[in-house]
Amino acid sequence: MPRDQTMLGPKLPCCAHTSLFLHLATLAGALLIASNTRAQAPAPALALMQDRYRPLLIFASEGDTRLPQQVETLRLHRADLIDRQIKLVPFFHAYAGALDTEIITFLPSEEPLLRKRFHISDKDFSVILVGKDGSEKLRSSKPLSFDQLRDAVDAMPMRQQETRRRASPGLQP
Repeated sequence: MPRDQTMLGPKLPCCAHTSLFLHLATLAGALLIASNTRAQAPAPALALMQDRYRPLLIFASEGDTRLPQQVETLRLHRADLIDRQIKLVPFFHAYAGALDTEIITFLPSEEPLLRKRFHISDKDFSVILVGKDGSEKLRSSKPLSFDQLRDAVDAMPMRQQETRRRASPGLQP
């Protein structure tokens, strides 16, 4: 075996080991919190999305006619949702349609935690945009238009930084 390889693969620079270790330690800590207690970590999956994505929570009851309307609006703007790092998090049952975009599915035990956190009853229709910082940014009891969603996201300071970085690749955060 070449000198720079171990049984686990090529030898990584010291900083790569440190970075990998910190990443794994953070993930392990988050999973430990998620598995150990409800009171300390409501909706662990939502917390794991923080700083990475903008979750769009959709709550609907069976047969709610607003759901297909919201789904169609989102489907028409799939690329824009991806560009804005919006992940759909649906909480509805018995919907036959398909969402042709990136969806995050939470554990069934997390739905009551989120309904309680955001004060959503089992019969309510609600669409809630959560920012990368984990706070609620937009709420509607009616389907959101794409313009409403786009304007809310594009007004966020983190989104503006992302847009500036993309426009000027040499700029550092």
